[in-house]
Amino acid sequence: MELLDNSTYSDAWYIALARRLAYPLMTLDDGMPKSARIHGVAVIGAPD
Repeated sequence: MELLDNSTYSDAWYIALARRLAYPLMTLDDGMPKSARIHGVAVIGAPD
């Protein structure tokens, strides 16, 4: 079993909330923009 750290869960929560509200996600985090885009969430403040 692979353990995930708390930041992974919080990233997932923010992405799910942005998707549910149909609102772009604002982040400068390194990994979150890629994850958000995979799930169809627009990202503000991150390089393409």
